[in-house]
Amino acid sequence: IFRSSFTPHVALPGVSSCPYSRAEMVQLSTQTSGRAVAPSTPAIVFMAGFPDDHGSWALLAPQFRATHRVVTVVMPDFDRSELSPGHFWGYSFAEIVEGLRKIVDELKRSCAEVVLVGHDWGSFMCQLLVADYPELVDRLVLLDVGRFRISGLSTKNICVITMYQMFLAFVFLLSRLPIVGQVLATLAMIAYPWKMIGPCPYETQLPKRTSGNRKFFGHMCYPYCYFLVRVFGGKVGACAFPSMPLLYLSGKRKRASFHDESFVRSLAQTKHCRYKELDCGHFMQAQLPNEVAEEIQRFLRDTA
Repeated sequence: IFRSSFTPHVALPGVSSCPYSRAEMVQLSTQTSGRAVAPSTPAIVFMAGFPDDHGSWALLAPQFRATHRVVTVVMPDFDRSELSPGHFWGYSFAEIVEGLRKIVDELKRSCAEVVLVGHDWGSFMCQLLVADYPELVDRLVLLDVGRFRISGLSTKNICVITMYQMFLAFVFLLSRLPIVGQVLATLAMIAYPWKMIGPCPYETQLPKRTSGNRKFFGHMCYPYCYFLVRVFGGKVGACAFPSMPLLYLSGKRKRASFHDESFVRSLAQTKHCRYKELDCGHFMQAQLPNEVAEEIQRFLRDTA
């Protein structure tokens, strides 16, 4: 069933595998607020990750409305109950990055500067974007997912990350089964022992979704399939260190970290780059929104 439904346009290896014409068609869901677009107005873009929609930034983004044009962005179809027609196998990283590029490029042309903030998969996509288009982003903020290489991770980190990511890739494949796929995917998510072996068992608060009551749909796991193929292809961690000022915030209350120590050392040794570990879990924008906002605002002042 998977072989017969698989279409050639979604060659899984990632960014370089997707024809530009197809990537050009992807429109990422956005919500805007704050100051009006103007040459004197700075813009700040927040990109959410798994399994969030625009509600991921409900407590953080409003703190920038008085000073910035605020744009929140969602991973493709994370705000839908199923993947869009023509995207049965999800979206390649090339498609996502191109969708994000179009948003950032438009702001760059009409605003004073662009600050890019990413969390989880949003952080990963932001890193891919600035690797290819550094001229579009003036300052970069990464929340809890930084740069890493497999060789730089501890054995514990590798085991925890590999287990849950392979499981979520399997959940996505389950969701592709006809009729019962989404139900089986949801049951599998419920059955997985997240507290015992998951990467983030100490979360005290999760972002609230704004696109319906369901917190999860199996189709939202498609990035894990693409990421694993990327790993097997030796591309994980291949992004160059960003050339713009960078703030990286990490939550310490996790079973696994999503960065390696070489990344932290590079931040400490690079001008206008900063790293801070916060006393929270993975979803810091929901658990410590005021502290995260203060760190971002301080970073923006210090690197102005």
